[in-house]
Amino acid sequence: MNGFQSGLELVINNNPADYFASEIPSVGVKVLIHHPYKFPDLSLPSHIFEMNTNNLLGINPEMITATERLKSMPVRNRKCLFPSEKKLNMFQRYTRRGCLMECRLAMTLKVCKCVPFDLHSQSYSYGSLKVCGLEDLSCLNHNRDAIFNITHLKHAELFQDDKCNCPNNCEDFTYPLETSRGILDASFTTNPSMIFSNLHMENQTIIRIFFSDLLGIKYRRDVSFPWHSLMGNYGGILGFFTGFSLTSVVEIFYTTFIRRRFLRVVAKPSVSSKTLPTIRFHPKLSYY
Repeated sequence: MNGFQSGLELVINNNPADYFASEIPSVGVKVLIHHPYKFPDLSLPSHIFEMNTNNLLGINPEMITATERLKSMPVRNRKCLFPSEKKLNMFQRYTRRGCLMECRLAMTLKVCKCVPFDLHSQSYSYGSLKVCGLEDLSCLNHNRDAIFNITHLKHAELFQDDKCNCPNNCEDFTYPLETSRGILDASFTTNPSMIFSNLHMENQTIIRIFFSDLLGIKYRRDVSFPWHSLMGNYGGILGFFTGFSLTSVVEIFYTTFIRRRFLRVVAKPSVSSKTLPTIRFHPKLSYY
């Protein structure tokens, strides 16, 4: 089913009196929609929903698949990885975001000798680690660019062992979103199935998450020009402009090498061409 009547409905109490040290100067809810195998980091698309609003969040899933012909290509040519082609320490399947997360974790360990609290439960494969506390905030803030900037991570001297080499995924899922909102006011609603019908609506945020359509979009990633298509394409272009074809290649090769050599062999004399001596006869008259 699709439509907001069949989706997930959330009623969130913002409790503005409990806000302190907020990174975003706003009271509301930040929502991230992502694939289960992707870590919800700050680089994911996000939406902020204000307090005392009614919000509709429509999802239009998109899927990217890859063909076997692409999988047979070397990684250096296709420049992407399949889930089983690279092993990660904290995640069961390879994803680019998971790879970058492990890279940033390793950089944080090297620079500040601790791990962020939100990654501690994921980092047991690294052994017993210290959770970053208030005394480590100055170190984390001072090295923020070195930890989170992808350009710095790629050139870090620590990761010459390919840890921070994180190509894109050959197959992926994305969730483009459509949002709309309105002022929250349940005074005139006629829908008795709403879960907030008997709730006090002060300082609340309502979010309905649903699929916008019954169908999704599927993309296929494939090799644009295999060798035989490339050869046929170039042959067609040359043939269109110059009358060139594979038959012309054979004729040129035959005329240049084979035919000339054959004529040279045929024209060669079978008898030696040495000069023969000249014999002269002098007739003598006799009288009888």
